[in-house]
Amino acid sequence: LGPIAGGLLLASFGPAPVFAINALSFVAVIIVMSTGTYIATPRSAQREQMLGAMAAAIRYVRHAPAMRSVLARGGVHIFAAVAPVVLLPIIVHAREWNASDFGVMMGCYGAGAIFTAIFILPRLRARFTFDQVLFGASLTSALATVLVAFAPGKILCDAVLLLAGASWLSGLNTFSVASQSVFPNWVRARSSAIYLVVMQGCSALGAVAWGQLTSHSSSTVALVVAASGLVLSAILSRVLPISHVENLDLSPSNHWHGHALANEPSPDDGPILITIEYRIDPAEAVAFRAAMFHLREIRLRDGAFRCSVSWTWRMPPSIGKLSSSARGLSTCGSMNARRWTTCMWSRRSSRST
Repeated sequence: LGPIAGGLLLASFGPAPVFAINALSFVAVIIVMSTGTYIATPRSAQREQMLGAMAAAIRYVRHAPAMRSVLARGGVHIFAAVAPVVLLPIIVHAREWNASDFGVMMGCYGAGAIFTAIFILPRLRARFTFDQVLFGASLTSALATVLVAFAPGKILCDAVLLLAGASWLSGLNTFSVASQSVFPNWVRARSSAIYLVVMQGCSALGAVAWGQLTSHSSSTVALVVAASGLVLSAILSRVLPISHVENLDLSPSNHWHGHALANEPSPDDGPILITIEYRIDPAEAVAFRAAMFHLREIRLRDGAFRCSVSWTWRMPPSIGKLSSSARGLSTCGSMNARRWTTCMWSRRSSRST
């Protein structure tokens, strides 16, 4: 609704009232936040410090391949897709259109986004995967970007901006849903903040880049280059797929039994060494090591700061052992090993949630 309202107000009253109304709109938010009543949620005695919570979020994103794919593709997409909007004032001025025309065009952009959110995107999401929706959104946005560069008249430009708004909303919403599908509840808010920083940062960088390119060449050249970036975003759907994150079950498995400890550690004790032994068929040693290598990323993602794997040499033929510890996979022993042990170092005795 913002682009539509802003466009209509801009066309009717000019830019100053629009900025004033936008500033006043935050007063309502301040009033609600200061006078509203909230249900107090009980806090755990094990409260994380802010820096520790931020480090946990960064660590989780760093060791979550699916999230890295979402951030890489989302950053490329939004960097290029922002070009038509940020260059629209220059296009309007160069073609000697007036402020009312600019307001109508922004309204068309917002209307395309709203119509898509209500009527089109739910049907697309029900029928197609994340990658298919993003592939179509990137190509549609690339087409709209090129058409904006060469549209000869106002009416055609309005129609193209409807298409641009629709593709913008389709891509941005799908990336947002994909990012939320990757995070478990214990790290969702903090990791979502990283997603927002990356997306908004790429949007700001894109605005600067396309503005600089326009100042050194023309808006037409900048829009064509941006369209090429959107084609690259579509190609990345084949290189960095993210459809596998749909409908992930991120609930705790609870398959480990509780541990009876002689001395219960306090929440601030650490670092803690966790060792897990496995007994396997010696013929499966190579496959087991490969599985442990992939499991290492999960251990580091969920709180371990060092991970290694080792095995024993001389055990009865029926026994096998593996050892792993976080921050780097180290191996020792013989391929004739029978007994494997995994070891992980955690900074504290329990992970805060």
